[in-house]
Amino acid sequence: MKLKKMTKFKKEIKQRFVAGALTLALAVAVVPVFQDGVPVLADESIDDIEKEKEEIEEKKQEAQAELDDLNVLKDDISEVIAGLDNSIADYQQKIDKLVSERNSIQASVSITESKLQNAYIAESKQYNDMKERIRFAYETGDTAYIDALMTVKNYDDIINQPEYVSQVSNYDKKELQKLAEIEAEVAAYEEELNGKLEEVNKLKSEAEEEQAALVVVQDEKKEKLAEYNVKINETEESIAEYEAEQAALDAQIAAIQEEMERQRQAAIEAARQAEAQQMTVDDSILAYANAPTYSGGGLIWPMPAGYGVSSGFGARWGDFHRGIDIPCDEGSSVVAACGGIVSFVGVYHWSTGNSVLIDCGNGMTNMYYHLSGFNVSPGQVVNAGDVIAFSGNTGNSTGPHLHFGVMINGEYYDPMGFF
Repeated sequence: MKLKKMTKFKKEIKQRFVAGALTLALAVAVVPVFQDGVPVLADESIDDIEKEKEEIEEKKQEAQAELDDLNVLKDDISEVIAGLDNSIADYQQKIDKLVSERNSIQASVSITESKLQNAYIAESKQYNDMKERIRFAYETGDTAYIDALMTVKNYDDIINQPEYVSQVSNYDKKELQKLAEIEAEVAAYEEELNGKLEEVNKLKSEAEEEQAALVVVQDEKKEKLAEYNVKINETEESIAEYEAEQAALDAQIAAIQEEMERQRQAAIEAARQAEAQQMTVDDSILAYANAPTYSGGGLIWPMPAGYGVSSGFGARWGDFHRGIDIPCDEGSSVVAACGGIVSFVGVYHWSTGNSVLIDCGNGMTNMYYHLSGFNVSPGQVVNAGDVIAFSGNTGNSTGPHLHFGVMINGEYYDPMGFF
């Protein structure tokens, strides 16, 4: 009877061991992702990442719409600037033509002044000749000729006064008349040229003023175009940043999925090996059979070197702290708060650092984070009070302490209610 009971006990232990291995394999197949040092399901993490990607996509589309509008404005103002360029060029051609015309008129004025100077020279020569004749008349006693010349005020008087005509030689008359005609003609032409020059200068000034006004408008448009270009560059940079963020999130999802698949395959292999083993009632099985389980009693305080709590369970820094932080010196002994089986030893995530998880049975798991070293290995059976690790400052930690958490059937509870 005792042998039969022992055989039945062996069978139950074997079934329990295999079932436990399969359960552990399935648990490991779900990749732990961490938020504030607390593990969450990978599927939930992927959903959060996908939601973040959607938010980034909305921002990117808004930026793209803004970029499209800016490009339209840029094209419009560029077209206006091009039109102003053409108008300014037209005015420049007009100004250049007026400058050329002014130069031509000024050259003609110079020529006319030269002709007028020649006329003055001829006038002076004729005057000197007349002085000679006057001197001769005086020397010969021709007082009538002298009196006639002395009473006139200009050469026209000599030509037009009948009483003097008979007293002036035919030669003098022709020369004086020619001088008067040349002077009148040159003076009239010079006046005409000066009038044209004044008109050309006026038109040139008006064209330059209008061109300057267009340049002012063009400069304003160019400043606006520069503003558009700056905004376009900034928007393009924002879009590039959004795309980089999306690519990073895609890579994160791919990494999670890859790790999930790797662990799933590893778990399947571990389960296969566990099933293939010929189970016997040896020390290992007996140890599992005799492993303590949580029965609803109190837990042992996990940090003998310190009994204070620097951060409690609940809301913290805009999030939720799923455990308690116990300050202590680095290297302090960490003891198991309950008896059970060590289900994990290692680094889950950069935020938790070195970690130990103990399956206390009846759905309870205890978590110990930020450790500096380990004193147990996966699958090891421990009793409450056994030293399992040493406190540290690994992961996302602001100083040496122990993060202790309690999970029952997937739900986190305040550890302070179990001591």
